[in-house]
Amino acid sequence: MKTIYALLGTLCVGLGAIGTVVPGMPTTVFLIVAAWLYARSCPGLHRRLMEHRVFGPYLRMAEKREMPRRAKVMALAMMWSGIGICVATVPVVAVQALVVLLALIGSAVVLFWVRTGDAGLSSLGEAIPNCSR
Repeated sequence: MKTIYALLGTLCVGLGAIGTVVPGMPTTVFLIVAAWLYARSCPGLHRRLMEHRVFGPYLRMAEKREMPRRAKVMALAMMWSGIGICVATVPVVAVQALVVLLALIGSAVVLFWVRTGDAGLSSLGEAIPNCSR
């Protein structure tokens, strides 16, 4: 099982890396899953992932349930842009209602469950070239 977990963790790191450059594809979710898989399979890989200069700050912020204010605003704006497109293009009212309901729940999580802070923000600025704060 440890080998399977390590392979799946590596796949998740790859998907997370792709998510850093592909709009709309999540990064942090894949990295959290990778960290979980590595923690159960190979502590050395887990440590390397947590200390990685680009991925480490994402994981530390997720561990603290913290997100910079700018990231919260961007996440909500992108989410609601996608919701608007979905509602405008899907003709089924029940699907539209479900999408809006789930978006409201997601927005509540971002606004009230995830704390606003700047933990790891300076690390992100140093790790990602041309990243302005």
